[in-house]
Amino acid sequence: MTYDSMVAFPNLALRSLSLFTGAGGMDIGLERSGFVPLCYLDNDPVAKETIHLNRPGWQLWEDGDVMVAASMLKPIHFNLAAGDLDLISGGPPCQPFSAAAQWAAKGRRGMTDFRARTVHAFLTIVESFLPKWSIR
Repeated sequence: MTYDSMVAFPNLALRSLSLFTGAGGMDIGLERSGFVPLCYLDNDPVAKETIHLNRPGWQLWEDGDVMVAASMLKPIHFNLAAGDLDLISGGPPCQPFSAAAQWAAKGRRGMTDFRARTVHAFLTIVESFLPKWSIR
């Protein structure tokens, strides 16, 4: 789909899935760009409460744990086949890769850090849905 076709057909929604939604900032931008997230996923209680207050219509996925979702969340839950979803967006935790961690006692550990499991879970979901695009 091109930008021109989106302008010509403004009611044509692009379907997305939001992982690591947080308070929803990236999703508000995507919403304004024509994306309609099928669900939002975050496990932080403050972020979830913020979403409930600011966007009560947003559908949060169960407990929001990406590790659980990676084993359960499938395209069929949304009446989709692999490849039908337009976009997966999300920002996995960056601590395992952050330059600031180089001053920590254990330093940057990248994919060997236990917190990097969320990146693997993100990629498992991407592999399951095979979206047309993903941003992170």
